[in-house]
Amino acid sequence: MKKRVRHSHIEALLKNMPPGYPVAQILVNGAVAEGGIYSHSSNGRAYFQSGGQVAVYDICTIDGILFGVADAAGEEEEEGGGIIEPCNCKYHY
Repeated sequence: MKKRVRHSHIEALLKNMPPGYPVAQILVNGAVAEGGIYSHSSNGRAYFQSGGQVAVYDICTIDGILFGVADAAGEEEEEGGGIIEPCNCKYHY
């Protein structure tokens, strides 16, 4: 089993993102998770507030962050059925 390494590009993005910044969705290990409001990051973890709850993610598991507001009626999925292919960057295992 290969060990995951930190995603320095995601870590840098979070470090420069101000607290209270709205996030539509977070891609975690290839799956879509609800975003909310970015709170802060610390010790390799990112904190988001949504609906009175706090979600905590290991930064190394975050593949991407989607900004903006999703269509209220639901956006149509693009070709591929919502499957997210991992990139070939040096940060993925």
